[in-house]
Amino acid sequence: MAAIEAEKLNFTYPDADRAALSDATFSIPSGGFYLLMGPSGSGKSTLLRLLQGEIAPHGALSGQLHCDSPAGFVFQNPQDSLVTDSVQRELAFSPEHAGLDGAAVARRVGECAAFFHLEPLMERTTASLSGGEQQLLSLAAAMTGSPRVLLLDEPCAALDPAAEEKFLQVLLRLNRELGVTVLMSPHTPGAALAQADGVLLLRAGRCTCYDDPHAFARALRQSGDPMLQALPVGAILFDEVPLTVREAQPLAAHLRCKPAPAPQPAGKPVLTLKEICFAYEKKSADVLFRLSLTLTAGKCYGIVGANGSGKSTMLKLIAGVMYPTTGSVTVNGEIAPLIELGAGFDLDLTARENVFLNGAVLGHDRAYMQEHFQNIIDFAELWDFVDVPVKNYSSGMIARLGFSIATEVRADILACDEILSVGDFMFQQKCHQRMEQMLSGGTTLLFVSHDINQVKQLCKRAIWIDHGHLRGDGPAEEVCNAYVEAMQRGE
Repeated sequence: MAAIEAEKLNFTYPDADRAALSDATFSIPSGGFYLLMGPSGSGKSTLLRLLQGEIAPHGALSGQLHCDSPAGFVFQNPQDSLVTDSVQRELAFSPEHAGLDGAAVARRVGECAAFFHLEPLMERTTASLSGGEQQLLSLAAAMTGSPRVLLLDEPCAALDPAAEEKFLQVLLRLNRELGVTVLMSPHTPGAALAQADGVLLLRAGRCTCYDDPHAFARALRQSGDPMLQALPVGAILFDEVPLTVREAQPLAAHLRCKPAPAPQPAGKPVLTLKEICFAYEKKSADVLFRLSLTLTAGKCYGIVGANGSGKSTMLKLIAGVMYPTTGSVTVNGEIAPLIELGAGFDLDLTARENVFLNGAVLGHDRAYMQEHFQNIIDFAELWDFVDVPVKNYSSGMIARLGFSIATEVRADILACDEILSVGDFMFQQKCHQRMEQMLSGGTTLLFVSHDINQVKQLCKRAIWIDHGHLRGDGPAEEVCNAYVEAMQRGE
């Protein structure tokens, strides 16, 4: 029996030039674990919101759509779903509003706290939790309503690898032990692909359903689809499309590593942090402690570390959004910050209007932004949605617009926080190409990422922040490997 089903489903946003979903037909069986994949702007977020119902977007809808009720929803950003200020109240919110009595609410909260191992956090405020803890709480809160279906929109995009693995294991327990039907849109397929029962692929609002992940991977490989590059490396290298290390090991015996590149000479300092400390409140512990760094022009730096380690805080200090408690930040040149997804956007305005709004914030007049407008929208691939309010955009579309604006103005330093972990693989490759062009032109690139392979690919140097301290600063390969080994040891 199908838990989720659509037949000739069509949906168009008001004022949009094309449909977000076109004749979508598919069926997901009850108790299935399916991934929802496709390029940014293909309709993934739209479909998930339509399935949930209560957060369905406005627009013209036709065709048939069914989703077993109730359906829980987990957003990419836990701040979009957390509604109270404490862990205990958050877990109690849904059953209380469902009309359960006090004893039933307490029982439901206790069951969820035990299942998700949240007992140590029950007396904490939601604001004091790390990103991984907040996302786990969002998932637990969604489950207090005892949903039969769980819908997730890129829930792991901002999680470090250890937190992402923990989150996936909890999802698998919900599916395998409780029989909850799961449909998740992942930012990258990763380990989830090998665990899934199937894949729903969306392209320009049209869908293809694969009931076997290996069949999905083979189809991408046979067609030469660029999305293949987002799959586990074994599926890229071998015709057998292995999706796990265990499957790939027998096929990889003949592969050899490339020699390490020769070290590059140091360049002109463009950014200096000197003994910076920072605390969000006067009596609270330092988030960053005596951090010192010197970055040189024309190089790409990756910042790695667990959720809550201080990476985003450091980037905000560099961008001038906040100021250190002690120490100094010296920036030689103009900086374009992409600190938070959608920061600086008015969600009620269209992409066209937000281009000029952001231009004003970055110090450019309307004539300058008009001159660059076509390049911005071309690169972001948003002409079909240029006059649609940004609140109707997926996270990937917002990332595309923000990245396109920030890179078109050609600042001396580009500072990004997890922007490159959002959206589809093809656009990420476009971003990589533009970043390489900017590097050749002398721009310094600095970005936070939980994607270790991405850091190794793009960066000569990596910076590892651990509980507010600088734990590693050196060649990207060495620092990233040390960071991964520390996580595996549970440090």
